[in-house]
Amino acid sequence: MNRTLKGILYIILVAGLFILLGFANRMHESIRCKSFQVSIKDDHEYRLVKEQEVREIVSSLYDSIVNRPLRQINTHLIEEELRQNPFIGQVDVFSGINGVLNIQIEQRIPLLRIIDKKNNAYYIDREGNLFRSAVNKAARVLVVNGDIPAVSIPKKTEIISVDSLDHGKIEEIFRLAELIERDAFLNAQIEQLYLDGRNYELIPKVGKHVIEFGACERAAEKLENLKAFYTRDLRNKDWNQYKKINLKFKNQIVCTKI
Repeated sequence: MNRTLKGILYIILVAGLFILLGFANRMHESIRCKSFQVSIKDDHEYRLVKEQEVREIVSSLYDSIVNRPLRQINTHLIEEELRQNPFIGQVDVFSGINGVLNIQIEQRIPLLRIIDKKNNAYYIDREGNLFRSAVNKAARVLVVNGDIPAVSIPKKTEIISVDSLDHGKIEEIFRLAELIERDAFLNAQIEQLYLDGRNYELIPKVGKHVIEFGACERAAEKLENLKAFYTRDLRNKDWNQYKKINLKFKNQIVCTKI
């Protein structure tokens, strides 16, 4: 096959491809929306975004989206509007030749919930983004309260990064919560942190004791010692025999019995 013939075949193939794409595009534009489906990732574990909320946001943009030609539906506009919800992390809106508009939502995954000294409540997600807590929405995560500086979240943004804060206490709490979450055992056992000045107390789910953690120095070492104490020294023993477990001292754990 000579070069001329190859060139002609190539041009025919490219032209055919453009024709098919144009035909498919015209078909897609003529399709009407039969329905729209909302998919929310991890909604069985975190219920910060509800399907009805998503549907109401879409309905606020279009009086009737069903039976509307797909070409008249601005998927980018819907995505931008949904991203205004501080509990939504990622959103993808697309339609197919079946006429179904798909809305896929990824919630922000909260790492901890903070209640500051002015009784303001907010979440910090795994990426270090701080956003408001809502009265009718709750996630089962580590709760932190006590002597925590108040944080003002601008109404315009609804979300701010921990790194952007003027003080380092919130970031310190975030890093400590990260260490706890990385360990499956400690993540299941520790349910609350209380901050008193520079010193932390850890409140466990199992056992009547309080864990005196102290300042955040040597945090990883202290948590490793605590885990070893639980899994080795308290193995097959009554966890309610102590009222205090003190991790403040280097290379030792001091316990106070009830």
